[in-house]
Amino acid sequence: TTDIAALTTTQVSGITSTQTGALTTTALSGITSTEVAVLSTTQINALSTTNAAALSTTQIDGLTATNVAGLTTTVINALATTTLASLTATQAAALTSTQTAGLTTTQLESLTTTEVAALTATAVNTLTTTNVAALSTTQVGALTTTQVSSLATTTLNALQTTDVAALSTTQVRSLTTSQVAELTTTQVNALETTDIAA
Repeated sequence: TTDIAALTTTQVSGITSTQTGALTTTALSGITSTEVAVLSTTQINALSTTNAAALSTTQIDGLTATNVAGLTTTVINALATTTLASLTATQAAALTSTQTAGLTTTQLESLTTTEVAALTATAVNTLTTTNVAALSTTQVGALTTTQVSSLATTTLNALQTTDVAALSTTQVRSLTTSQVAELTTTQVNALETTDIAA
C-alpha cells in the first residue's frame, strides 16, 4: 500500500480501468485522496462493489463533483453510509436524479442536513416515495424553499404527517397554490397553526 501511495498523480491517472477493477481492498486503501481526485469516472466505476464499499471517507472526499456525477448507481449503492454521509455540499449537489432515485432507504437516512439542502430539486423529486417517507423531520427541515416549491405531488404526498408538522413557516409559504391543493386532508391537519396562519 505504501508503494501505491508513492505513485505520482500522473502515474495514477494512467492506470487502466482493468487494473482498478482488479485492485484488492488492501491495495485500494493505499490510494490517497489526492490520487483519487485524478481518477476518471471510468476508472472509479470499474471498482468492484466490494472495493467501492471499502472506500474511506477521506478517499471519497477526494472525488471531484464531475466524478461524483459520473458514478454508476452500482457504485453509489455500494458506498457505505458513513462514506456517503461524508460528501461535501458540492459533491452532494452533483448527484444526479438517477443516482438519488437508486439510493437505499438506509443510505438516504445517512445524508446530513447539509447534503439534503444541497441536492438539486430534480434529484429530490426522483426519490422514491418510500425514501421520502423515511426522511427525518430534521432532513425535511433542511429542504430549501426552492426544493419545497418544486416538490411533485407524489413526492409531497409521501411526506409523513410528522414531517409536514415540522415544516417551517418559510417552507410552508414557499408551497405553490397547486401544491397546497394537492395536500392530503391528513397533511393539512398536521400543519401547525402558525403555518396555516402564514
